[in-house]
Amino acid sequence: MNSRPARFPITALPTAALSTVVLPAAELPTALRSFAALMISVLAAAAFLHVGPPTARAQSFDGGIRVNTDAAGSAQASPWIHAAPDGRVWIGWVNAVDGRGPIVLSSTSDGGATFAPQRVVLPGRTALSGMQRGPQFVVDRRGGIHMVWQERIVQGTVSAMYSRSLDGGQTFSTPVFAAADSGRFDQDFPSIAVDSGDNVSIAWIDNREIELGTSTQTHLYYTRSTDRGATFGAPVRASRMPGGEGGSCECCNTAIATADDGTVFIAFRGNVDNYRDVHVARTSDGGMTFEVFQAASGSWQIGACPMTGSSIAVDRNGTAHVVWRDSRQSAGGRDIVYYATLARDGDRCSGDLPISDSPKRTNFPSIAVDRSDVIVTGWQDTRADAVDVHISGSLDGGNTFAASAPVGGAPITGRQELLGLGIAPDGARYAVWQDMRRDAGDIVLARDTAALSTIAPGLVTPSYPLEGATVSSVPALLWSAPANLGSARQVVYSVAITNGTDTLRFDRQAARSLDVSLAPGSHRWWITASSSVGESTSGPFSFTLSDPSAVEVELPARDMRIHPSPAGSDGAELRFTLTRGTDVSITIHDITGARVETVSSRDLDAGAHSVTIGRGLVAGRYLCRIDIAGHRQVLPLIVR
Repeated sequence: MNSRPARFPITALPTAALSTVVLPAAELPTALRSFAALMISVLAAAAFLHVGPPTARAQSFDGGIRVNTDAAGSAQASPWIHAAPDGRVWIGWVNAVDGRGPIVLSSTSDGGATFAPQRVVLPGRTALSGMQRGPQFVVDRRGGIHMVWQERIVQGTVSAMYSRSLDGGQTFSTPVFAAADSGRFDQDFPSIAVDSGDNVSIAWIDNREIELGTSTQTHLYYTRSTDRGATFGAPVRASRMPGGEGGSCECCNTAIATADDGTVFIAFRGNVDNYRDVHVARTSDGGMTFEVFQAASGSWQIGACPMTGSSIAVDRNGTAHVVWRDSRQSAGGRDIVYYATLARDGDRCSGDLPISDSPKRTNFPSIAVDRSDVIVTGWQDTRADAVDVHISGSLDGGNTFAASAPVGGAPITGRQELLGLGIAPDGARYAVWQDMRRDAGDIVLARDTAALSTIAPGLVTPSYPLEGATVSSVPALLWSAPANLGSARQVVYSVAITNGTDTLRFDRQAARSLDVSLAPGSHRWWITASSSVGESTSGPFSFTLSDPSAVEVELPARDMRIHPSPAGSDGAELRFTLTRGTDVSITIHDITGARVETVSSRDLDAGAHSVTIGRGLVAGRYLCRIDIAGHRQVLPLIVR
């Protein structure tokens, strides 16, 4: 092992050379700030649109160091990082000349205090680099290293190549074409993952269907090995797009990750009539079948490849976390990094959340999730100088994110780009990037080892019926989101209702409402709010459901109904009869309980009334709440 000082070896060079050959102390803080400390400082401040409490306590700082030992003037590019199950952190890159070069590996088993000598693997092979091209590798549970990269072997094509090392990186197997086609077709942007059974999965963008005349677009392809990379199955198409139309974006990278149960998730950018939206393909049967889900809630139409892909990580519960950048028209064309999730048994992705906060361009995001569900994200940001790598993160399961900050706590002179993130089994977080402070490119590693405490959902409260209320009907129970988690977008709810004899239970409700049918009498109910990092149980809350036949006081309204149901694009009519003149408030809420529209709030005379509701609402399910003289009625509103 090569012994490395905690900082750059400035005493080994003449003073006059310090500003050009090493990374000077003036350009590095006393130590590169840890990711945890960045979260603290930015969470304490007002953060862009990520509303939430501080989610970390004070941390100590670790250092940062240049990994490569090349002389100044060379170019190291396209870094990749992987924290192996045994705790060793592997770093790879390309010694690039004109966008290509040999693949180099190094590693550290002591958190970056020392590094194994950097060595060229597969001498004579030349990998492509730049724009998220470069080597990717993973380490299986027995220490095997599995690597993919892009290479030009056959004139006019780009091939996805695979090789493995079963001796700790000392030797690698003869490279093979991942697509098993001997370089006949283009395969680009391969990604690789290994599951807990040491099964190896590879995904890439493939143009074979264009060449064979069966499609006019590239598609996402997949192959799998069940013998640690000795052999692979026949490639299969993974991008069966929703609706059956369209393919994959031709030059945006893929990203792949696996859950502990073997479920495989592949994030990729689609192309449906030049709508370049990020999707996630999921297979739970080893690639025999795929489901494809759109992760982006808004569409980005662009008549060319945007050349920016996604990053994906899977947590201990089998949920995939995805980040990407797009410049959708609905956001004014701004470059924004978005975040979404897909559970291994989910039927849709969560609504995407903007997590970047730069007034200028952002690009090439990365994400990592540890076994306690701490989420670390980062991307390139141009707000201060050419490019800085920024770090953000979430300690509450992806409900809120810290405002981002440069990885060193302040902008660094020069250009830093192509950030990669990794988390070791002990929870230490690592970032690696391509750094251009002294020449055309160095590989720099930073580390954070401070312990982090995750934030579980807080208690929720009922919105309807209120505690102690007596109501004439309960078409839906409504409740708030946990106050400490903003919109609580990554929270599910379990509800229990009892009349003292029987108990009804409803598990894993995504909405903050529940349709119920209850007999008159006294009821108690309680709610458990759960996220990936914990849960809380509120209540019990009590209410009384009156027997309508025993009500002696005349209710202010009767014959309340919505027609037609479902409503069309022109809405529907809310019809009711007032027994006396009174104030009537009509509001529309989404299924989480959030108000969408105030339809009317005014005095109405006694008699029959008809009010148009739902006009202009997008298709979906809503709640129509009517408040009349202290009585509240909630009716389901479905818009087709």
